[in-house]
Formats: sequence, structure tokens, C-alpha cells
Amino acid sequence: MATRQRVFVAVTPIPEVQLDELRAVLASVDRRTGTAPFTNLRTTHFLRWTILQERQNPEAGASSGEPRKAGDGRPFGPALLLTSVFDGSRRKHLSELAAVLQDELREIYGAVVSGADRWSGEQIVKVVRRGSSGTNLYFNGTHLRTRDQIDLERTGWAWIQRELELPLMGFVGDPLSWIRRRMNDDDAPDWMRRWKRGPAFPIRPRPVLEILLVLAILAGLTAFLAYRDAGSVVQSVRLGLSSLLTAVALLFIVAGIVHAALFRMVAEKERQELESEPPPPSYLPDNTADGDPSEREIGSELNEITHLAPIKPGWIRLWTLWVVLFWLNLVARLFAARAMNLGGITTIHFGYWTIIGKPRRLLFVSHYDGTFENYLHDFALLGTHYGVNAIWSNCVGFPQTRRVFRGGARERVRRFVEFGRAFQHATQVWFRAYPNLPAVHINRNTLVREGVLARLRWIGIRRWDSAEKDWMTLKRMT
Repeated sequence: MATRQRVFVAVTPIPEVQLDELRAVLASVDRRTGTAPFTNLRTTHFLRWTILQERQNPEAGASSGEPRKAGDGRPFGPALLLTSVFDGSRRKHLSELAAVLQDELREIYGAVVSGADRWSGEQIVKVVRRGSSGTNLYFNGTHLRTRDQIDLERTGWAWIQRELELPLMGFVGDPLSWIRRRMNDDDAPDWMRRWKRGPAFPIRPRPVLEILLVLAILAGLTAFLAYRDAGSVVQSVRLGLSSLLTAVALLFIVAGIVHAALFRMVAEKERQELESEPPPPSYLPDNTADGDPSEREIGSELNEITHLAPIKPGWIRLWTLWVVLFWLNLVARLFAARAMNLGGITTIHFGYWTIIGKPRRLLFVSHYDGTFENYLHDFALLGTHYGVNAIWSNCVGFPQTRRVFRGGARERVRRFVEFGRAFQHATQVWFRAYPNLPAVHINRNTLVREGVLARLRWIGIRRWDSAEKDWMTLKRMT
């Protein structure tokens, strides 16, 4: 059974008088993320602490004329954001953090909560959980792979490369059969046995099967309740199915009417915004004490972004954002993750959107390969631009859209990149379990293993060829 990667998000208020002390502590902790005890974490893929703090935008001023309502009425924070990507249950993950990082938790939260420097790891985690929240939209480009499995598959791929590149080996049969025989040798190392026994990567989207199962249960329950009014079992089943289909049809009709009315109101809002130049945002991230977030991206293949954008005032924008995130999250779960890309973007390790705080803000957190500009260009120009427009068009400062999905990032790419930079917060502590392993290589390693073990058959071979065209070894194996 494959293990899901999950996300933990928690926001803890910070007393403003302790910000300087906290920044010093976080800088000290960040220098130790490449050593123990961080390297002793076995279920954590990524772990970050970020100070969320906003300042007055000098271009807005008191005379900006911007409505002082829910989304942009007052500055957010200061608050400390803890976010992590982990394997298994949240309870076990937090227990591991409390046990392995107890001293670091005391340092960090001792500067946030009075007396926390003397608490146990479990007590600190209990306080942190009070500010936890779920995610409205979550995508994982390397889903259903645990930390151990990623390490094993990287070792397996390196071994396969060495075996196939030895010039004097003299294969007996095709290379794939040779690798399988070598794996079944009596003297095969322990890692290879674990590599073979690992969970199979699911080809079929499991949520689809879950939905079909729920519908079958509802149909059976409806038929059972209708049995009292029917003369036979066959009639009861027919009555139950017809009742269920009628209820589902009515539900879709009502949902369609509500969605159409909501998007109609949003389109009217957009028309009003087009008639007048939108005012600048009242507040921007306060990164003066931490420096430009782009400085951390230089010379690194794996990068991160913490983006906190104010939601436009009014309940229409907030409800539209909730609806869009709900449906996009459903699509991401059903299709995008199992395709190992998001609208054609293969560089995403993970990313999530969630609505937090009062005043309301849209938080976007992601780990990705490559540069910031290329990442946002992919968002704007590939198959994700409709979703990008539908999400961020409800936020202050995003390029103007038409009918929710059109225009926006795709037509004004440079403005979209500026929007990304404008609301980016600097991350103070960043732990990554595999900093030099791109997402496309993680997925390639999985497909190699599945192909060697004959689980993906022709589907796996086709995916290999599209995953890494320049790897001639994979073409030889096919």
C-alpha cells in the first residue's frame, strides 16, 4: 500500500517586540539544517519556518482610495508560519518533530511564546497545532513516494547505470533481462531486496474508484429504503436507482445555477474594475530585515516560494476563490498528480494554496526546480494559466482578467512575475531532504523501477521515453 505525502500548515502570532530575537534564532537554526538532528528526520521531505509580516505600501498611502474591507483592511501578522511535507499520519509526524527537533523547537518558540524554552517538544507541538489549518488546493509532483522509497530508487537508478555502462560486461539476452537476473542473485545487497519489495506505483486514479464505491453504496442504501414501497427486489432496485439519479441530477442543476450566478457577479466586478485603474495594494511583505528573497535562489537547482496575497474586498471574491480552489483541488487529486505534472509543468515538487487569517490572505507555498522567473512563466504560458487566472484574479495586484479565466497572467506575463515578487516573503529556515534531486528525476527513477519489475508494461515504457529523451540507456532497455 502506497503512503501519501501530506502537508502540515500552522501560523503562530509573534509579539512584535520579539521579532529581532526570533530572526537571530532562525538564522542560527537555518545554518544547521544540513546536519543532525535535521538529517535524522526520516518521514519529512521539506520543513520551513517563515516570518509573515506586512508593511504599509508607500505607493498607496492614506489617499489611495482603496476600499478598507476584509481583504486589505489592515496588515497581516507578524506571525510565524511552519509548513512541512511528510509521510503518513500527522500525529506521527508531529511526534517525530517533537522528539528529534526538541532543542530547535525550544529555541524558536521560546522567542515566540513566553516560557516555551523550558517546555518539552510535545508541549510546544500542542501549542503550534492550535494555529494549524488545512489546504484548499494541494498538488504533489512526487506523490505516493516516501523518503525511504525516493532514496532507494535513486540508489537503484545509479546501480542500473553502472551495470549498463560497463563495456566488458557481455550481456546475455537483452539488458532488461540481465538486470533482473542480477537482482535475483543470492548475493544481492539488502537495499536491492527492499527496492524490489516496495509498493507499486498506482496506475489507476484511486479517487475515481472511491467515488464509484460511494455511488454504489448510495444506490444500495436508496434501494434498501425503497424496498418497503416496492413489491419485489427488482422493483426496489429500479426505484432506488431512479431516485438516486434524480437526486444527483437535481444537485447538479442547483450547483450549476449557483455557480453561474456567482461567476456572473464576478464578471460584473471585473467590468467595474476595467472602467477604473485598480489602486495599488495597501500592504506589502516586510523583507527589509531578511533581504531580497531572490538572493537565496542564486546557484540552487531546488527553490522555494512563500507568497501571501491580500484577497480583494467583498464576499463575492472570497466565495469565488473557495469554489475555484475546491474544484481545482478535485482535478489535481483525480488527474494531475498521477500524470506527474501540473498542466505540463514537471518541475514542481509540491505546491498548495490555502486561505488563512483575518484579514483574509491567500497563502501559496511551493518547492520547485529551476528559476523563479521560469517557474512563473510556466504557470502563465502552459496549461495551468486558466487555473492561475481563476485563483489569483481574486487577489489584489493580479493582472486584470476577463470572465475569470481569460487574459490575466497569459496576456501580461511580466506583470504576473512582478505580482509574484511583490507578495513573496523571505523564508528564514529551510530543510530539504534531497536538495540535488529534481522532481523529474524522482519520477524517472520510479518509472525505471516499475518497468524493471514489469508493473507498468507498455505504459511505463512510453512514459520513460517522454520523461527523459536524452537518456539513451532507457531507450536501449526498451
